[in-house]
Amino acid sequence: MRAFAYQSNFLAGNLALSLAPALTPQGVVEKPSFFKGFAAQPKILTRGLLVLADISATRYSKYTPVALRDPILSAQGNRLRAECFSACNSVYARLDLLQSGFDGQIGFGTTIYFLRGLK
Repeated sequence: MRAFAYQSNFLAGNLALSLAPALTPQGVVEKPSFFKGFAAQPKILTRGLLVLADISATRYSKYTPVALRDPILSAQGNRLRAECFSACNSVYARLDLLQSGFDGQIGFGTTIYFLRGLK
């Protein structure tokens, strides 16, 4: 069973992502390397992630508890993908970031609680 070893957090200006074991082309990796490198267009990346944060914080219809609106970030070897639902679960948004947008190596993995603590 795949489980997260700890919860992601943001402390002293540092973001620590909790990663679950990753299914890679070589099999399951217990402690995956999510990403190493830098964004080639950091402003575009930042704007895209802020849009996802806004969507996940917005209620478009009925009330949904705050704990249910955490975005998901995944690395799939050739892309990073950020996904979220709105707080009411009526709007879905996804941001795909291809390898060409980064100077570095994209690994494999999935995290939750990506933006918890940043607001």
